[in-house]
Amino acid sequence: MVEIDVQSLVDLFKDSIGVDAAEKIVYEALKNANLTVKQSYSEEEFSNICEVLKKKGGFIKTIATVASASAYSDSYYQKELTREREEKEDLAKWKYILEQEVQKRVAELKIAEERFRQIAISSGDWIWEVDALGAYTYSSSVVKDLLGYEPEEITGKQYSDFFIPQEKERLASEVNALFAQKERILRLVNENLHKDGYNVILETSAMPILDGNGNLLGYRGVNRDITERKHAEEELNNAYNKLKETQAQLVQSAKMAAVGQLGAGVAHELNNPLGGILGYAQFILEKIKQPDFGAENFKSCQRYIETIERESTRCKKIVETLLTFSRRPISAKPEPVDINRAVEEVIFVIGHQLKLNNVEVITDFMPDLVRVSGIINQLQQVFTNLILNAGQAMPDGGELRITAQNLIDEPSQVPSKVKIAFADTGCGISPENLTHVFEPFFTTKAKEKGTGLGLSLSYQIIQDHKGKLEVKSEVGKGTVFTIILPACRPAGLPAGR
Repeated sequence: MVEIDVQSLVDLFKDSIGVDAAEKIVYEALKNANLTVKQSYSEEEFSNICEVLKKKGGFIKTIATVASASAYSDSYYQKELTREREEKEDLAKWKYILEQEVQKRVAELKIAEERFRQIAISSGDWIWEVDALGAYTYSSSVVKDLLGYEPEEITGKQYSDFFIPQEKERLASEVNALFAQKERILRLVNENLHKDGYNVILETSAMPILDGNGNLLGYRGVNRDITERKHAEEELNNAYNKLKETQAQLVQSAKMAAVGQLGAGVAHELNNPLGGILGYAQFILEKIKQPDFGAENFKSCQRYIETIERESTRCKKIVETLLTFSRRPISAKPEPVDINRAVEEVIFVIGHQLKLNNVEVITDFMPDLVRVSGIINQLQQVFTNLILNAGQAMPDGGELRITAQNLIDEPSQVPSKVKIAFADTGCGISPENLTHVFEPFFTTKAKEKGTGLGLSLSYQIIQDHKGKLEVKSEVGKGTVFTIILPACRPAGLPAGR
């Protein structure tokens, strides 16, 4: 039995009277034929509808007559069969295409999953995911190598369950703060307890997982084992500290050697005033022992007592300066240093020794020299070494000129550095030796006169002060050692203020 769609009848009328009018007239005919609205109608029902429409007369009757003809019904039936067949063919076609696409996507997903698995294993890093509460929802198999657990053993456990007890509270607090802010975790170093009981140091990096509304779903991240690296860093740090300690000992040894070299000069410097003090004291004692010694005789001794006081004060200052130079701690913290005063203190101690060698010391210090940030005893050790070297380079006497001046920063026009130069008129240094003067244990002096550590340690000290130590020399004319040190601040106060 053929089932006919009433819509086909509407389609016949709509070209003549429009869609709305066509639907109205057809549905009125349904009502008059005592039929309800449904998807399709039998041939008899369709004929009754057409009969009602024929009563309208005019072109409506004509169209209804054509629609009720058996030829129209057969044609409509054939069209419906064709349409249904085509729909089934299209559906089968699209089903095939969809199945092929699904199979392709499933294959690609398997490949991607296998690639991810291989990368996760070969990288050596532990890849994981946790939910918003910090419980593991996924773990790569590398966790077995790092912490000794199978992936399924840690699923559901909190990330903080594996922190070592003494670090657990601090690390959990730090990570929870990042969770609360939905911030990235970047190279967080954390110490964890292996299943076998020993500690493993991990470096964690992770990104938050958010839904479409920005709500935190969890974190996805990577843990890397840095235990060996941390142990290596610790060993390197220990070696560095030992090296610094050895360097400090070398500095102290060189310093004491310099103090030892000063001994002879200081002895000579003290000998003259002590001799005068002893002579005047003996003279006064002889006077006092005389029976006729009285008030008038005492007044005559006043001149000798004043000389004793003056020379004693001089000796006291020499000893105090030497003690101050030798006893300042090596490990002192940097502080503002008055370069003019620091150099003058060294010259005060060494000056007599240089005079004995017929070396004239000439100083030219800028009066408003800015202070530098440094450790004064280390800088004075450098000055002492350079001055003593200059004296040894002039065995027959000569001139040592020491200058100190500010270096102006061009953009700001304020002092940014201090330059101290030590220029002697000694024998000079040959070109082949000049490139080696700052190397440890390099020396051109006799074995008993030098170890080759003085200039290398001086160079290191100046470098530690973020400065430069440079040398220029010409054989037969002399040598200039130049020190450049950064000022405490570009607009530093003058040294004397």
